[in-house]
Amino acid sequence: MISFPSGRTAEELVPVNAAHLVWAVSLGNIDFNPHPVRRADLDHPDELRVDIDPTPGATWDAVRRTALLARGVLEEHGLRGFPSTSGSRGMHIPVRIHPQWDFKTVRRAALALAREVERRGEGIATSKWWKEERPEGSVFVDYNQNARTTRSPARTPSARCRTPASPAGSPGTRSPTATRRTTPSRPCRPG
Repeated sequence: MISFPSGRTAEELVPVNAAHLVWAVSLGNIDFNPHPVRRADLDHPDELRVDIDPTPGATWDAVRRTALLARGVLEEHGLRGFPSTSGSRGMHIPVRIHPQWDFKTVRRAALALAREVERRGEGIATSKWWKEERPEGSVFVDYNQNARTTRSPARTPSARCRTPASPAGSPGTRSPTATRRTTPSRPCRPG
């Protein structure tokens, strides 16, 4: 059982065998978006999430450059991210952390990272929460993925999906064109 700051609670499926996966698929599940915690300790995340979302007009190159800036900040703090395309137009960079901080502290760390990426990005990245405040063509470094909340996958007509990328958007990373049809032939190959 997961408890939210609002006082609400929710049950979350924790698949431990194939039957659980088949049951989820039979309900129409397309993608698992697990909480950044292990089931032994639901109050202390063991993952910091860097979500890189392009605003309208942003290019894939701007997304890739923002990911590289995030990688630099993470490495300076002894952290390593594992980037992937998001399934839409951006990138996700999950970062393993020790489960010693609560959600609020991890979210604050993600906000500090977003602001540092924004500072270094000289206009390509933004940490502005309100869409109206984000510069057109910028890339939003979404720190709120670290809040204790649920999230659902976005459905797209092309069925774009999340797939591993080369380290933090290195120059060889392709734009997010992976779909359910193209990914079976490349389940573990980055880029």
